[in-house]
Amino acid sequence: MRTGHKPFLLAVLFLILPFSSASSFEGPLQVKNLYPIFLHAGEPYTEKAAIENSMSYSLSHSSTYTVRESPEWVINLDMEITELNFRYRRIISDLFELNLDIPVLIFSSGFMDGFLEGYHSTFGFADYGRSKRPRNEFLYEVKRDGVLIIKGKSGTGFGDIRIGLKRPLMSSEDFHLSIKGDVEIPVSSAEKGYSNGSVDAGVSVMLDKRISGSTMTYWN
Repeated sequence: MRTGHKPFLLAVLFLILPFSSASSFEGPLQVKNLYPIFLHAGEPYTEKAAIENSMSYSLSHSSTYTVRESPEWVINLDMEITELNFRYRRIISDLFELNLDIPVLIFSSGFMDGFLEGYHSTFGFADYGRSKRPRNEFLYEVKRDGVLIIKGKSGTGFGDIRIGLKRPLMSSEDFHLSIKGDVEIPVSSAEKGYSNGSVDAGVSVMLDKRISGSTMTYWN
């Protein structure tokens, strides 16, 4: 019971904490892929090369529908995902930036099916079979060669926690170049879809380049 309450308490904490400067509109624009199959793939996200001290949080929501099968795979997804992500950045000895990302995932049957059906109908878009499923009914199931890999359930849990170090290589007022390494640590159930169940690692290079007085570009 205690474990089940931890993500909920952290979600409440996100909502009462003040936004930091990292939550401003300085950039870069954050876009999160919440498609369940790729959610725990250790995918990089756009961030600035300049190091900073900051604490921020973000809210993302996605409605997903995929019912497909092949000789090897069966993927049945009809769900909505909400992610609350806590992000902490700390400069250490003016040499490195320590990164910590803690995501809380909420799997649910959702509320958007009626709206999406109306949207597809109004503009004549294909619904990929969504209308054949009951409205707002949860489904998250993945099989490979007939073996059940994921049987998700509605609920709340931690996603993979990401820890990283960023090292500046070059820095000036209009140009920053950094390299970053990070590790994703599984802390929740892979069978229920909250994690991939293994430790992932990655390396990325980031570049910030100002091209005018009001325009900064970000390259990752």
